[in-house]
Amino acid sequence: MKKLLLAIILIFSLSFFCGCQKSSEASIGDDYILLSLSQNANLTITQSVQFSLNSKYINENAKSLKEEVEFKRNLTKNLTELRNEFLISFALVYVASPNEEFKINKGVVLTDVSINEESDTIGFEIYFTSPQAWDYYHPSKKETQEPQNKKNIFYSKSESRGLFPFSSTIKSADGEKLSGEIYKNRYLVAAKGLSFEDKLKEDYNVQFIYSYSTPSQRMRSDANIIFSQNRISHHIWVVDEQNLSNENSITVSSCVIYYGWWLFFAILVPLVICGTSILIITLSRKRKIKLGEKK
Repeated sequence: MKKLLLAIILIFSLSFFCGCQKSSEASIGDDYILLSLSQNANLTITQSVQFSLNSKYINENAKSLKEEVEFKRNLTKNLTELRNEFLISFALVYVASPNEEFKINKGVVLTDVSINEESDTIGFEIYFTSPQAWDYYHPSKKETQEPQNKKNIFYSKSESRGLFPFSSTIKSADGEKLSGEIYKNRYLVAAKGLSFEDKLKEDYNVQFIYSYSTPSQRMRSDANIIFSQNRISHHIWVVDEQNLSNENSITVSSCVIYYGWWLFFAILVPLVICGTSILIITLSRKRKIKLGEKK
């Protein structure tokens, strides 16, 4: 998953995307928070939470190496608290309805918070050993509308619309806030008491990114960026901080083509046209013959 994440981040740094099915004006800056969900070919599911460190900025504004180290230590602590919140939520689900197959460290495994020097990110990952384990810990939510299905003899299409993950409302000590604002604060408070605390608050203009990856090539979406790599389809939504609201949404759909019916009509229609043409020509000739006999 780390290699996949690194590949996504490296792709973000390019000015254009080779092989993209779609690319809007979305561009990725140095400050971002990434939530990713990957459906893997082996049927496992990986969820990831990653913050860009922007080490260059920290290095340029911290007054000493000690402050840099302290900032990263504080951020690691803050994200460990976030990781533990995920863990507690999973534990509550398990306690409410115990199932040995899906217990923590068996059906779901959380990694420790770590820094990836190569991609300059910090975060953690959550592994679900099966789609059933994912469904067990993620019962359907109201934020996602019921899929709209369209079906005929040529194709079937299913479309669903849900809330952008960072746009969900969460109750906090300061009242209700968008989850994106709470995630952002995890980064900013890591500089509390340091010389560049105020400057960071002023300069930090974060982008919220949601990435969904699947082996299915049938999936379509309204993502800002869509591309395929190693037979994996990536759909990436990007929302700038100033555009984040509780109305941000994502739409995904899948379409199945019934090639048998297309082939049937592809053969039938030319045959019908050919047969009709032959019949018209035959009747026309007979009519000409009858007219000739009358003369």
